[in-house]
Amino acid sequence: MLIGGFMRYIIGVSSGCFLHRGDGYVLRKSIPAKFRKCWFELQIGRGYFFEDFEKVITVHLPFREYHVAYKGDMKLFLEGRDVNIATLDRELRNFWLKKFIEITSEAASRDVRAAVLHYGGCDCQSGLNDEHRKRHWKAEASFLKRLSVFCDDVGVKLLVENHPYDDTVFLSHLEHMKAIIDNGFAQICLDLPHAYYREFRGETSVEMLVSSLKDEILEVHLADGNGLNHAPLQLGEGGMEVEAILQQLGKTEIFIIELREDPSPSLETAKKILRKLRSS
Repeated sequence: MLIGGFMRYIIGVSSGCFLHRGDGYVLRKSIPAKFRKCWFELQIGRGYFFEDFEKVITVHLPFREYHVAYKGDMKLFLEGRDVNIATLDRELRNFWLKKFIEITSEAASRDVRAAVLHYGGCDCQSGLNDEHRKRHWKAEASFLKRLSVFCDDVGVKLLVENHPYDDTVFLSHLEHMKAIIDNGFAQICLDLPHAYYREFRGETSVEMLVSSLKDEILEVHLADGNGLNHAPLQLGEGGMEVEAILQQLGKTEIFIIELREDPSPSLETAKKILRKLRSS
C-alpha cells in the first residue's frame, strides 16, 4: 500500500516478536509462514537479517551491541554494551555513526522507508548539572545532524523513539524530542508502552506527549502496557486507551506491532481499529 497521504498507512510487526530471550542473550526462532507477506520492522543485529523477510518497511538501528556465539548448533546473540549516541567518547560515537550509516545505506538500497533509533543520555559518573547535560546534548546533536544529512541524501526517514529509561540530558523525554524536531534532525517513532511507563513514573502523560508531537509522529510501536514496567502487552491486556490515542494520530503512516510473543491477536485488533478510524 502506498503511504504518504492522510488516510493511508501500513501495519507491520517487529522482528523482535519472534526472539527467544534468555539471560544475557537472544536466540532467533523460525518466523511462522503466515507472516511471510507481512511488513516488518527489522531490529538490526538481534538475530535476523534483511534476507529473512520479503518486506521490510523500517529498520530499528541498534540500541545495544550483540556478539555472536555458538552453543553446539545454536547461534546465540550475546548482549554487549548499550549504544549511546550522546556519549562524550568521540571515538566510540564515530564508530557507531559509521555503523548506522552502513545500515541505513543498505536499508535505502532495499527501499526501506525509515530508520528508528534511541536518543542518548549520560553514560559517565559526572554530576548531572546543566553544563554537563549541555555537553551530552552537543555530542548527540552532532551525531544526529550527520546521520540526518545522510538519511536525507539516500531517501530514508530518520526517527527517534522515546525510550523507557530516565532522560539524563533534558530530564524530560518530551523536551528532548522537541529539541530534536526543532533542530530538524528527525521525526518521531512513538512507543506506547514506553510512554505509559514514564507516565506512571510521574513524567509527561501519554495524552500530553501525543498532543504535543502528533504532527511529527510518523511511526507508532503498537502494544498495550500496564505502567508498572515497560514490557509490551497484547492490545486489550493493559490499561491504555489505545483507540483514543490512535484517533489523534491521523498523520501517522506506519504502525508496528512490537511484542515479545506471537503478534497475531494484536495485529488483528490493530487492523480493526485502524480500519474503523481511517475510514470514518
